[in-house]
Amino acid sequence: MALRPPHKLPQPHRRWPRALNPFRSPRELSKSREEKEAVDLCVPSITVSSPELLRDGARDQGNPTHPGSPLRHAGTMVNMSPTKVLQQQVRWLNSQSMQDINTALTCSHKKDGSNANMSVKGIDTAEIARTYGLDTSLYIPVDTDSGLMSRSNEALNAWRSSDTRGKADWLQEASCGTIHFTAAYFQKKKLLIHVNKVEHLPPKGEHHTYSVVVKLIILPLDKQLHVSKIYKNNLNPEIEEDFEFIIKHPLGKVLRLSVYDADYQGKHEAVGHALFYLEDVMAGRPRKYAMRLYKQSQPDVDPGNIRVSLSYKRETMILNVLVMEACNLLLPMSAAKNKRPADKYNTYVKVVYISCGEKMKSRKSAIVYNNRNPTYNEIFTFKLSSNFLHESSIIVSVMLKGKLKKDMPIGRLVLGPFQYTEGREKTPWGRALLSQEEVTHWFRMYL
Repeated sequence: MALRPPHKLPQPHRRWPRALNPFRSPRELSKSREEKEAVDLCVPSITVSSPELLRDGARDQGNPTHPGSPLRHAGTMVNMSPTKVLQQQVRWLNSQSMQDINTALTCSHKKDGSNANMSVKGIDTAEIARTYGLDTSLYIPVDTDSGLMSRSNEALNAWRSSDTRGKADWLQEASCGTIHFTAAYFQKKKLLIHVNKVEHLPPKGEHHTYSVVVKLIILPLDKQLHVSKIYKNNLNPEIEEDFEFIIKHPLGKVLRLSVYDADYQGKHEAVGHALFYLEDVMAGRPRKYAMRLYKQSQPDVDPGNIRVSLSYKRETMILNVLVMEACNLLLPMSAAKNKRPADKYNTYVKVVYISCGEKMKSRKSAIVYNNRNPTYNEIFTFKLSSNFLHESSIIVSVMLKGKLKKDMPIGRLVLGPFQYTEGREKTPWGRALLSQEEVTHWFRMYL
C-alpha cells in the first residue's frame, strides 16, 4: 500500500505575517543595518595621553638628561573605547602643559611692554604648543585692566574733565569704593553678570560701619531690577552672586551697579554708582572688570558746576550752607525732547536736609532768569544734632522753573553722610563737621 504524503498545513493569510512582523520603514531598516555593521567591526581600544610639552620640547632640543620612557606624549596613559573618547571632553586647562603655556603667555603680555618672547624654565612653551597644533590665543589670561572698557572710561572721563579755568578752589570728586564683576553677553540675548566683591567703601564716621546691598538695573529703560543679599557691617564684602538680564540690543544700553547702605536706600542715598556701557561686552567671552563708584547715576549727563561753602558750629549745632553761583548749566535730554527754549534758563536752588533717611527740612532760593551762569549768594541754615552727624546729609539741587509747578532738576550735589574717603582722608563734609573748617569749593553736579 502506497504511503500518503504528509498533510500540509494551510498557509496563513498574508495579513497575519504582517501583523506578526510589523512593517518597518526604509529609514529604520537602514539604521538597523548600520548598527549591525558597527557591531561586526572590531575596533581595538586606543590610548589617550596628555602631552607633556616641556619634557618633549626638551628632548626635541637635544637635552640628554631627558628622563622617562622613549614613548612620546606618554604623560597620562588611559585605555578607552572610541565611543568614550568622543563623549569625554579633554580639559587642557587642568594639565601641567596648559599651566606652563598660561604662564608663558602671562609673561609675554606684560603691561610695561617688556620682552614679549620671555620663556619659562628656559624653554619657549608657547612655541612648543604651536608646534603640536594648540591655539595659544585660547589660553590668554583674562585681563582686568580698565583699558578694556573703552566706552565706559570715555564717558567717565568726559564727566570728570571739566572747564576749571579761573577756579582755584575746584574740587575733583573722589571715588566711593570699587566694585569687581564679570560680564558676558551671549547670542541668546542673555547678559550674565557675576558680582565678585565690593571693596574700599568709605566709612560714615570714625567707628561707623554699615551693611551693604548691591542693585543692578539696565538704563535707560529702568527695568529688570536685581538686588543682592544684605552683607552686614562690612565695608569690603565678598558678594559672589549671579544676575541674568534679557537684552535684545545691547547697543546704547548701560548697566548701572549701585551700592547702598542697606538701612537707607533712598533715591539719592547711594554710596556710589558704576555705569558700565554694554558696548564694552564681547559676545560669548566673559571678562572681569573693576570699576570705581561715583555719585553720578545717569549716563551722558553733564549738568554743570556749582560753588558751595559749608560751616558748622558744634556748640550751637548750626550748619550754614552758602550757595554762591553756578556755571555751564545744561538742560537734561528730557527737557530737550519737550522742546523747551534752550535760552530760557530760569533757575533756582533747592536745599534739602536729610537725617536718618527722612527729609527734615527744605529751603529754596529766589529765581534767577535767563542765565546759564547764575549767581545766587543765598545762605541756608539747618540745625544738626551732634548725635546724628553720621546719618545726616545735604542735597543741593539746581532746579529749572517750569509751568504749572512742573519744575525739573538740572543737576544736584550730595554732601554727606560720609566723612571720610576710601583713602581715609576727610571729605568736605567731614572737614566742616569734624574739624569745623569753613569749606568752599567748586563741585561738579550730577543726576
